[in-house]
Order: sequence, then C-alpha cells, then structure tokens
Amino acid sequence: MANFGPIDKSVLYGQENHRSEDVVGDPDTTLIVRRGDISFWRILQMAPRHIRVLQVLQNMGFLGVLQCGHIEIDTHLITALVERWRPETHTFHFSVGEATITLQDIAVIWALPVEGNIITGVDTNMTKQQWQNYCHQWLGFQPNENSFKNARIKLAALLDRLLNHTCDDDSPFEEVLQEARVCVMCLIGGLLCPDATGNTVSLLYLRHMENIDEESTSNWGTAVLAYLYRELCTASQRGKTNIGGAMQLLQIWAWSRIITLAPIPSNNVADLMPTIDDPENILPVPPYARRWSYHISQTHTAHNAIRIIRNTLDRMQENEFIWTPYLHGLPELQSLPAYATRTPWNIRCPLINYSIVEMHHVERVLRQFGMIQDIPPNPLVSERRLHQIDRRGRRGEDWVAFHRDYILKWNDVHSLIVVRPDVGNGRGTVPDYMNWYHQISRVQISHRIVSTNTIGYRPTDPRDWEAVYNLAENMTQQAENSDPNDFTALRDLRSRTIAYGHQFMNFSSERYPSVRNRPPGTNEPVPSNVYTPAGPSNIYTEAGQSNVYTEAGPSNVYTPAGPSNVYTEAGPSNVYTPPQSFNIYANAQRHLGISPVPFEGSELNTPVDERQVHPPQRNRRRPRCGTGGHM
Repeated sequence: MANFGPIDKSVLYGQENHRSEDVVGDPDTTLIVRRGDISFWRILQMAPRHIRVLQVLQNMGFLGVLQCGHIEIDTHLITALVERWRPETHTFHFSVGEATITLQDIAVIWALPVEGNIITGVDTNMTKQQWQNYCHQWLGFQPNENSFKNARIKLAALLDRLLNHTCDDDSPFEEVLQEARVCVMCLIGGLLCPDATGNTVSLLYLRHMENIDEESTSNWGTAVLAYLYRELCTASQRGKTNIGGAMQLLQIWAWSRIITLAPIPSNNVADLMPTIDDPENILPVPPYARRWSYHISQTHTAHNAIRIIRNTLDRMQENEFIWTPYLHGLPELQSLPAYATRTPWNIRCPLINYSIVEMHHVERVLRQFGMIQDIPPNPLVSERRLHQIDRRGRRGEDWVAFHRDYILKWNDVHSLIVVRPDVGNGRGTVPDYMNWYHQISRVQISHRIVSTNTIGYRPTDPRDWEAVYNLAENMTQQAENSDPNDFTALRDLRSRTIAYGHQFMNFSSERYPSVRNRPPGTNEPVPSNVYTPAGPSNIYTEAGQSNVYTEAGPSNVYTPAGPSNVYTEAGPSNVYTPPQSFNIYANAQRHLGISPVPFEGSELNTPVDERQVHPPQRNRRRPRCGTGGHM
C-alpha cells in the first residue's frame, strides 16, 4: 500500500490510528450521524411558539438556530470531511492548506453567543426524585422516573411537553421562561450536542438557564464548538462508526467554502421549517444558515457518493476553496446580536464544555480571517492529554477547579488575539509555507483501487499525473540543455525523445486502457474520463529518494528527485499492469464515467490480441416488399 504521508510526523503524530488509513481496504463505509431533532421541528410546525417565547430564545442566544430549521445531512460528505480532520491540530487538511470551523463560523452561521459565562461547573449527582423536582421548578413539569438516565432526561419527555402545552398572551412570564428552556434543551440534545444515544440530553445544561435576562448570557457558542471538535476527534480514529455534534453546522460550513460541493438553494422553503408568526417584524433577520433552509438542487454536485466527494477533495485547487465567504455587506452580518460579535473571533483560546477542553487554533487558519498564513508552531504536548478526559466515572467532579488554568486563559481572551498582515491582493501564504505543509500533512486520501473487480466510481490517481509531469519535465530540461550545434547530441536527444514518447504511450495505455480505443477509420482517440487539472496544482508524490520542493512557473508541484520520477508499484515493472482476467475492451469502458467490469465466460483466458473487437452492429430490417401488407 502506498504511503501518502506525512513525511515529517512531528505534527500528525497519530497517523497510524487515523481513519484515513482504512480507506484503501474499505472505501465505501460512511459514518452514522446521531441526531434527534426531527420530531422537534415537526412539533414546531404543528404548534408554533408564541412570540413571547421566541423573544426569550433571542435573549438566550438560540433564536438563530430555531429560525434556520432542519437540513438533511449528507453522511458521505461528513465522512469525507472527518477523514481529513486531524485531532492533533483541530483542522481539516486539504491540498490548499489547513481550514477549520471557528468562532466566526458559529457566530455567523447560527448567531450563537461567543461571550459570557463558560458552560462548566460541578458534575451534579442527584436522585431521580431530586431531578423530578428540579425539572418541575425550571421546566414547568415533572417527568416520570422512566424519563431519566443518571443526570440525563429523555428528549421524548421534553417533546411531549411542547406538544401538549403552549403559551399565549395571558400566560405568566414564568411559564414563558419554562417553555423557552424546554425548547433549548431539545435543541441541545437533538441538534447541537447530541450524545451517544441521540435521544437524551444532559440536565447539567439546564443549570445555565436558571437566570435568564438581557444583561447576561452563557457562552453557548464555544460549548457547541468544543463538543463538535471532540466528536470530530473521536470519529477520526480507526474503527469508529458514528458521530454526534453539530453536523448541520459542519455541512453548512463546507457548502459555504467548497464550491465544488455546494448545492443551489431554491425559492421553496424546506419541509421541516418551524412556523414563526411575527407579523410586526419584531424578531431580527435570520442568520447565515437560513440561506440553506430551502429545497436544494444537487444535480451539478456530488452528494451521497463518498468516493466522488473524497476524490473531489483530493484534487481541490486553490480557487475551489473560499477562505472568506462572509462579506461585510451581508445583511446577516449587519443584524448579528452583540453577544456574537463583541468577542474577537481570531483568538487562540480553549473551548470549554464541562469535561471537554479543545484548543481553537486560529494561528493555523489565518487565511480564514483575511491574513497571510505563516508556518504555525507545533501543538503543545499537553494538548494531547485533553482528549483522554471525559465525564465517565467522575460524578461530583468540579470541572471549574479541574480546568482552572484553561478557564483563566479564556477570561483573559483579549490577550490571545492572533494578528498577521492582511492578504490584500497578494499571496495568501509566506513563500515556504506550502513546502513545509506538504512535508507535515497528508492531503491525499483516495487510494487507487487496484482490484479490477471493483464496481462503481474509481478515482484517478494523482500520482499518475505526477509521473506524466515528471517525464515531460525531464524531456524539456534535456532539450533546453542540448547544444543546437552538436549534431551528435541532437541525435542522442532524438533517441531519448522517442524513448520518452513510448514511455508516455505505454504508461497511459496500461494505466488507462480506454485511451487506446479509437473509432474505426480514425486516428482520434475516444475521449477518456480523465480529470485534467486547471490552474496551480499542489500534489504530493512519494517516488524517488530525496524530497525536493520546486516552485517554478505557474505550477506548485512537489517533485521528488531520484533515479526515476515515475511512480513504481512493487515488483520488477514500473508500469501498472491489469490482471490477465480483466478485459479492457468491455463495453462498459466505452461509456464515460462507467468502470469496466470483468467478463464472464470463456474469454477470460483468451489473450487480448486474439480477440475480435468490433463496435456494436445494428440489425437492420429487411426492406418491405411493396404490397403494404407486411410490417
């Protein structure tokens, strides 16, 4: 199996346990996304919340999430992104550089607060009777004992309360507050921080909703982002089968930045949108996520197709990723509440949610803030241990005391701002950044599918393009270095050029057999389903013995030096040869985008050159006899 990096493991030290290692053996398995919010949105359609409840949700910081409704999750896209998530850096590693979900994204997409009291405290341990009384006080009803599981309450009990109780103009304000808390608990357990079951929510979050007023907020944005980071880190490990966290946020983030995967929203609102009655326009403009709360068209993009999405990300070009999608003139930005904008977004800080502490590494994604990206320092060794800390077996733990140092860092957040020169119209990175990045990163995930019996989409191997590039580069360099007056050298150059030409043809025809197929009586090859990269390319290769990064001209290709620049498979031959049992002239090969399949029958053992290959023949009808009585 090929080694796609990293060459320098000082940053991505956990590659051996990363799920990208399993892609070659199991390229089609996708993660199961845990969420429990569908019933919540249906209830809000049948029983809309009163404007008074919605105003309380605005003060709490959750109205933006409610306004954006439900979006279907593409588990194939989520899986492809998780394959690029690195727990060591809390960033996605693309061919164009590192990127991640930041405080800016969670503030703009959902308008969640990113300031206020940290979501942490004592891991309270109470009896079911005590939890029943606690819910009666703050949620307005007393669930039965079967609705609790330790310090968690079933979402079904909360949903039943919303379905059977709604506030109106005459409801006491305390009931309005209680109904708002029930809505928030449903959002946290079903959409923002779904747990391993997907049907319960921690009552510890209710602690931070006891005092609701316009002057003080809780820092729900950082808590949701911390939970998402932890879920991404866990799911990126080998053998993991499911993922929770704010997957809707992750998908909107990807759609907003990766133009090759972005669908087109229509003018028709999505099916599971809550009914909001606001005739006097009291409520603010919905946040950025509402742009995607419509029926969407994906006829021009890949969706629910893990191999195609993975390959699209593999060959991403610089102009296919939008570093700064949130333009200053957007109406959603103009209407953001103060609790989403007062705290700087470009801060290197800890993100805290009770036992969870994850670092917000903006110094690695400065282009997302319009700044020039330099080479960031390696993550601290102490951060590795944070992933091992959770709430299991820690009832009664005081997480404020446990994470005291990280909480103190957050309280001094303005000292953690990261500032670099603006990109302007120039280059987005320092000159040696991409050289360094390709040494420490793993940007190639799709492995060339060697088994010719594999049915379905088969991605083009970028190493094949590198081999062709290296051959062309060698040919060009030898021609440039030849003395035009030395006829002996020119004859030698002619021989080498012919040899290179044969290498080109042999390599192409053996690696991609369809390029040999020509229509009868022509010299033009049938158009092959081969990707042609446009624009600068940053491609990692492994052939050769030394690693030399060249950046000449319009192409930034990581080119290894060595006796041979052609990618070689194990064995005596430098050219990949399909197994004998595979017929390269299968009819499926003649249709673009369809992989050839093995023959069945006696032709399996027939040499290719002995077969009679003919284009499909049409059986023509005999001419009519002219009497008009025959058809």
